[in-house]
Amino acid sequence: MNIGNTIDVNITNSAITVTGTVNINSTIDVNVSNSTINVVVQNFYNTSGQVQNFDVQVGTTASAITTDTSLIQAVIMLADPYNQSEIFVGNATNQKFPLVAGASLTLNNVVPANIYVVSNQTGNTLHIIYSGG
Repeated sequence: MNIGNTIDVNITNSAITVTGTVNINSTIDVNVSNSTINVVVQNFYNTSGQVQNFDVQVGTTASAITTDTSLIQAVIMLADPYNQSEIFVGNATNQKFPLVAGASLTLNNVVPANIYVVSNQTGNTLHIIYSGG
């Protein structure tokens, strides 16, 4: 996932300022007076502060809970207490983690678009909340 590709380095009176965005989990190499400073970007979260709160109607075909490709610190999912069957959570290939009616699951350091859900019958609701995106 590409967040951007612009890096600006300013050197003033021995102070170094680096601004811009890079690919998540990328490495930035900055050359300063024949020395190399290696900066590794880790866990770059979406910091928009916008709360995303929505329901997903889970069917018998696996689908992503959203198209949001931001890296989110925590996504909280709650299976509606009136669901008639389990909801299974996983990735695009396998959805094996069961959520019974009323159960919740929190996934940390995740891209919401990579979370897939499916059920054995239609009519089940999954409540989602997270900040960012």
